Amino acid sequence: MGEQPTVRADGGPRGVRARGRSGTLDTGVDRAAPEAERLGEASVILIDAGSLVALVDASDEHHRACAATLRELREPIATVWPAATKALHLLQGVEEGQEAVLELLGRGVLRLLPLGLEDVSRLQELMARYRDQPMDLAHAGLVRVAERDGVDRVFTVDRRHFGAYRIGKRKRFRIVPEAPAARRRAPRRRRIGGRRVRDWRGRGEARATR
Repeated sequence: MGEQPTVRADGGPRGVRARGRSGTLDTGVDRAAPEAERLGEASVILIDAGSLVALVDASDEHHRACAATLRELREPIATVWPAATKALHLLQGVEEGQEAVLELLGRGVLRLLPLGLEDVSRLQELMARYRDQPMDLAHAGLVRVAERDGVDRVFTVDRRHFGAYRIGKRKRFRIVPEAPAARRRAPRRRRIGGRRVRDWRGRGEARATR
């Protein structure tokens, strides 16, 4: 499947340079393009515009986390043209940011999955279904190829939207990077009948304490 990203002495990946508003640093991948003929579409991980921007913009708040996640992935990453276009738009003003995304596409590190006229009606349905989010064309395209090609993993920092989207009717996306383990909430104290009680959410009725 090609070489995996190499790592610098400071822990970052080597490969495509990322240009940030506060300077430059290496961030991309130094792996060869995957052999598309041997890989089914379900073997890829989708990536949205936000994570593409974070990968190539060193000043993005999610840059380090996204670069670290990319180093750990074994599957190739893929997107759709609306998401790639959105990323290029967001990277206006970031020195060499657009060039970095185009280089990823040109080298085959980032695959571009097709969307055609036959997908338009489904894109319309998805955008109508999730109008309360709202869903833009970039997200609709990713959800469409996910259900069409049997892909269920997405590389995104937008957990709110992709946590709400469904593949088909019920299937949830598996989001990378995974969310950190939720911390156990400390019990809240309140008064019932003049006594202070500990309110243990999800653990039955409140426990009375003296």
